[in-house]
Amino acid sequence: MKKLLSFILLCSFFTLTFVERQPQNHKLGKVEDVKSFQEDLDSVVTLDELALEKKEKETEENIVLLNKKIQQMNENLLEDDSGSLRKIYQYVLMKENMQKLLGKIKEQRAFLEENQSLDGTDKASTIKSMRAQVERKIQMFQKIVSSSEKGKSKQFRLKAWDQLLSSCPIEWRAREVLPYNVKMLLQAPDERKVVRIVVKGPKEILMGEAAKYILRVENRGAFSAKGFVLHHKIASEMKYKGISKDSVLQWKVSELKSREHQEFSLEILGLTPGVFENKILLTKGKKVEDHVPLEIVIKDNPPKEWPESLWQLCWNGKWMDFTTPAWRKLSLKEQIKYTQIYQHWYAFILNKPVERKIETNGIYFDMVFIPPGKFLMGSSVQEKGRTGDEKSHKVLVSQYFWMGKYEVTQSQWSQVAQERPWKDKPYIREKQKYPATFISWEDVESKFLAHLDKRLDFPSEAEWEYACRAGTFSRFYWGDSLVEIGEYANSCDTTAHELGKIPDYIPEARDPYIALAQVGELKPNAFGLYDMIGNVWEWCGDWHNSYTENQVTDPRGGEKGIGKVNRGGSWYDANWEHFRSAARSRIDPRGKGEDLGVRLVYRDNTAD
Repeated sequence: MKKLLSFILLCSFFTLTFVERQPQNHKLGKVEDVKSFQEDLDSVVTLDELALEKKEKETEENIVLLNKKIQQMNENLLEDDSGSLRKIYQYVLMKENMQKLLGKIKEQRAFLEENQSLDGTDKASTIKSMRAQVERKIQMFQKIVSSSEKGKSKQFRLKAWDQLLSSCPIEWRAREVLPYNVKMLLQAPDERKVVRIVVKGPKEILMGEAAKYILRVENRGAFSAKGFVLHHKIASEMKYKGISKDSVLQWKVSELKSREHQEFSLEILGLTPGVFENKILLTKGKKVEDHVPLEIVIKDNPPKEWPESLWQLCWNGKWMDFTTPAWRKLSLKEQIKYTQIYQHWYAFILNKPVERKIETNGIYFDMVFIPPGKFLMGSSVQEKGRTGDEKSHKVLVSQYFWMGKYEVTQSQWSQVAQERPWKDKPYIREKQKYPATFISWEDVESKFLAHLDKRLDFPSEAEWEYACRAGTFSRFYWGDSLVEIGEYANSCDTTAHELGKIPDYIPEARDPYIALAQVGELKPNAFGLYDMIGNVWEWCGDWHNSYTENQVTDPRGGEKGIGKVNRGGSWYDANWEHFRSAARSRIDPRGKGEDLGVRLVYRDNTAD
């Protein structure tokens, strides 16, 4: 009798409270298999006929199981067993949920059977009719949202959207019949997108290091999707690893069945520290279906060999500032060491070699990588040997470039220009590795460069001095010593005086050569360039003009001037003042001589 009374009270309790309580977790089969009821309901529209049949049978079995469980627990219920009462209540709720789920499954099966019986025309007509009804419901929904102050609330809008969907037949919620722009129009959240982009990869990468990213296109709807194109536009401060030119990559997305996805991978290399946004778009025709901003933080990644405090003072994020007081306080040995490290580090950042061979028309040129930087061009008023046209000023060489490791040789010139203008000239010996001489500026332009890759050119005067100094502030790139000239530069020295009977010479200097030396036989500067000082004067691209006092970026000289600039001194020079890094000279562009040659640069950064 007591058990019967308890059961009647329990049923009354269910009747009063069931409407107020929301369905909670239900259990399928084993008690420990917990799954969200709402997820089960949503997943119904994604199942095919076979899966629905299996799900229906499984749900019916679970309802039978719950009925037995409830009946068994009622029979064993004690008078004051509140714990068992709560368990019975949970099982009753589970049973209610299972019955709702069973109803949805049967409704979806009926829908699939009905659509399978239609031919293509009837199906298209049915979908068109559904869309028209949905559009009417959408318009009604918009009026409700726009006419209410609550409509400005995202929470209210989402709730109203859910109400709209729940009022539609189950087949409408399959999303295939819903116009995609409805979601955009209603500003529905990301999770309501049918075909969407998901990006996997790190948010931070180190400068100069590559990180792998996966772009994934997912179909979350109940029907197949196709005809999409995925676009990835990279920020200018980054590049795709292994791809030199493209800033936008595109992939065609093949047909995606319901709940399927397609993945595309790429590697991104960070070039400049900072926070940068890449654009990822998914389009269908001219219409943007989804977009994801991929924000990547590129963190500074200084060379390990550089002191951190010095790096912070000299590195601006894109180039090295060799004009800072901290840099000028370094010893010559330290300036050379850190310049070489910077050169190799920057080449590594861009995934480029420090040295390379450039081939054009079967001719090879050895080139050296020169990183960008700011330096003091000209000389200070205290420097011995300076002239009045060397006004000191800051110059930014903003882009890396490649400079000839050696001066242009007789072999290279004769193969391209098909001439040997130095033949039978005094002091000049013929050999493949001697620098080409008796070549004017106009000859270089018309007879040599005109037949080579257009990216090969004269260096500008600023590029020449920047590459010559290689981070140093001393008179010569090896320091201030006249005695060391013979180790780095072929000049008119004691050897030329004693063996060549040349009257004027530099008495402090001695090298093994009477006149010209073959290229690359003496010591290089910090960048690895040979004979930047001595051997032959080297043509530059600029007309000779006075310097400005203001800072300039990538100067190229004026459109006209008093002669073309040549730099570096020569084997015939008895004036050590001409061997300074800042020393300037000029000559008519038609001028030629036994100590006048050229060194080329190669600029490929515009093609990267």
